[in-house]
Amino acid sequence: AVSERDLLRLVAHEVGGHVLRWTNARRQREPLAGFGFGHTVATEEGLAALREEEQGLSSPHTLHTYALRVYGVIAAQELDLVGLTFALSEYTDPDSAAELALRLRRGIADSQRPGGVTKDHGYLSGLLELRTMASQDIALLRGVKWSMTHLDLVRRLAEQGRLAPPSLEYIPMDADSSRQ
Repeated sequence: AVSERDLLRLVAHEVGGHVLRWTNARRQREPLAGFGFGHTVATEEGLAALREEEQGLSSPHTLHTYALRVYGVIAAQELDLVGLTFALSEYTDPDSAAELALRLRRGIADSQRPGGVTKDHGYLSGLLELRTMASQDIALLRGVKWSMTHLDLVRRLAEQGRLAPPSLEYIPMDADSSRQ
């Protein structure tokens, strides 16, 4: 069953993290701000995970899930589907282990060969990197679809007036307003 808190976290992550970032990036004076160039997964998923934290919707369980994804990405490079599932089951229940193993292996036809999708590494790695940044830099990154690795360029363009902090802000739903 999905709890109300889970739904609020999902909205914060998907709308407050992804949709709002895309919308703000497309509204920038700099037309290229809305295009995700390079390796943007850690920035994109890290900002969405940070939004969850800012709204008080993250939990030790959420962080455990993100950490388990990192472990799974690394383990998938050496293990087949069954081996990966068993490796993950050392740290979570069998159903969650199987679900995560299948998620990490999506699109890989041969279940007996090692390999996996590395995108899921970005949730935790991005979040940890963003936690070290100044709030002004985070705001600037929320206004473009670019990677943290381009932060110097983002700052320069902001100084030139070609980029601005996001014009739209996330207004969280709370349990009471979601019932209206």
